[in-house]
Amino acid sequence: MTRKTLLLVIAALALTAAACSSDDSDATTSTTGSSADGSSSGEGTDDSEMDESDEMAELTVSSTAFADAAAIPPEYTCDGADTQPALTWEHVPEGTQEIVVIVDDPDAPGGSFIHWVLWGLDPDGSIEEGVEPAGAINGVNGLGQAGWFGPCPPPGGPHNYEFQAIAVSESPDVTEGADADEVRSAITDTTLAEAALVGTYERL
Repeated sequence: MTRKTLLLVIAALALTAAACSSDDSDATTSTTGSSADGSSSGEGTDDSEMDESDEMAELTVSSTAFADAAAIPPEYTCDGADTQPALTWEHVPEGTQEIVVIVDDPDAPGGSFIHWVLWGLDPDGSIEEGVEPAGAINGVNGLGQAGWFGPCPPPGGPHNYEFQAIAVSESPDVTEGADADEVRSAITDTTLAEAALVGTYERL
């Protein structure tokens, strides 16, 4: 083999090695993607992201007596025992000192009619059916009376009853026996979250 031929062989081997090295580098960088913010594009979600999602869940209120948008059984109305239904609130935001409950009928002939005003409720508690919650304070309903007054609409179509649970950072500065407007005004700047459960009732 001549010297010229030997040099050509060496040059060819060098070019082949360089090409292999380049292919390996490209293969390595293509296996890892990234998002626009530079984070990994892996499909896994860590526990901290799941915890943050749970903390951002919105306040909810529910009842074992009826489902949202469903009919309220007569036993909770003036046609039955007029028993106050159970209420439960969940996903209460951090910083909540107490829960305020207001129940009204926006379909009443004279405008919104209040069926219940209650505050001083434990954020981690609930209302049992027919049981006055310990430590809670009653305002007055549309009859000017303290406590629960069940649905009692005039005949002529169903009415919607809004069971509102309101999370507040401070107890409302009102006296026992305050009406719904006074309570709402007192919590304007301290409301953290609101939720509503709607039940319907019709008298034929």
